[in-house]
Amino acid sequence: TLFNSCMIYSYISMWPNQAAETSTLSALDIDQRISAILSTANEITSMGRYDLRFIIFPTFIAGVVATSPTHKMIALDILSNFEANDGVGRNVATTRQLLQTVYQHQTNAYLRCGHTFDVDWLDVMAKQGLQLVNFGL
Repeated sequence: TLFNSCMIYSYISMWPNQAAETSTLSALDIDQRISAILSTANEITSMGRYDLRFIIFPTFIAGVVATSPTHKMIALDILSNFEANDGVGRNVATTRQLLQTVYQHQTNAYLRCGHTFDVDWLDVMAKQGLQLVNFGL
């Protein structure tokens, strides 16, 4: 999952508007990586293994880049489950809050211009004053 999340990050977060330049092949690869991450995260939560917090960032990044509303809600549900069952301070709550905020920005962008390519989660995080500091995750 960490490898998949790093690959997704490299496709979408290395420079502004990078997602708009993603090729079809990259989009298919990203979708497969999202599915793999969410499948692992679902397995972890179904086993009640909330101590396996390494899955938080991969779930977050999968949710950010997901184009499917179903995948977006699965990612948000997984983070909510971790927050409710074994949240570490404010780390998981902040991650969930940031994901919800990114979703809101993506929805607004889609309604405004028909795509979400210009929504940069790093920019949203900075503008909202949120910090993803997941020490020990």
